[in-house]
Amino acid sequence: MGDSESQPIRRQPPEWLRVEVSGSRTLAPWLTLVTLSGTPLTTMDTPGVAASVRLLIPGPDDDDLVIPSWSGNEFLLPSGERPLIRTFTPLRFDAGSGTLELAVVVHPSGSASDWVSSAHPGDRAAVSGPGRGWDPPPGLRQITLLGDASAVPAIGQVVAALGADVDCEVHLAVPSRPPESILAPASNVSLRLHETGSSTASGQALVSAADGIIESRDDCHVWAAGEAAAMQAIRKHLHGTLGIPRDRTTIRGYWKAGR
Repeated sequence: MGDSESQPIRRQPPEWLRVEVSGSRTLAPWLTLVTLSGTPLTTMDTPGVAASVRLLIPGPDDDDLVIPSWSGNEFLLPSGERPLIRTFTPLRFDAGSGTLELAVVVHPSGSASDWVSSAHPGDRAAVSGPGRGWDPPPGLRQITLLGDASAVPAIGQVVAALGADVDCEVHLAVPSRPPESILAPASNVSLRLHETGSSTASGQALVSAADGIIESRDDCHVWAAGEAAAMQAIRKHLHGTLGIPRDRTTIRGYWKAGR
């Protein structure tokens, strides 16, 4: 089989835009806000609800940021190694001033967590995006949201995009209540916290919450995001056990345990 047949080609992502850290602050003991700035950001499209951007950061032993090339399937450095790329939901974006805010979960042994914990103004990074966002389906009257700490910014945006007549139940597996600047309370939103101290416990809590969904109205939608293995288990329960149609669910694996 020729190389053209053995190597599938994926659509090339948006170009990398070079940025610098312009500030950071603690939002919660487990969540840090980092502000990125740079003239190239003025050319980026405004992210939609719960959209994503890729963040490229230097490796722990790298003195400078090297922009990788797209191979047709993935980004690769000149050495052939994979660069450090993580995906985040932008918390705020201002094209006019060329600034982007990301909320990064702080936890042990995480590349992005280590980077943001030691980031200083002037540190270099790059951003690619935005990716696809989420639009409330027509006729939505009820929605259940499930997410771990990594999904808090996206869930906050989904909640803000809902009409006041939509009945919303949110399950969050997080170390503590998220700041209201990200997830503001509303009369139509029921927030259930599953306080956990580890990524494994967070995944188990979300799977248990999904197991509690025993029936669903025809106009109900389920939106879930977080650790990939937990999302796969939730997908299996919703589609296989409950028989909820795929067009009434949005399930996204944001990260993989051990990375």
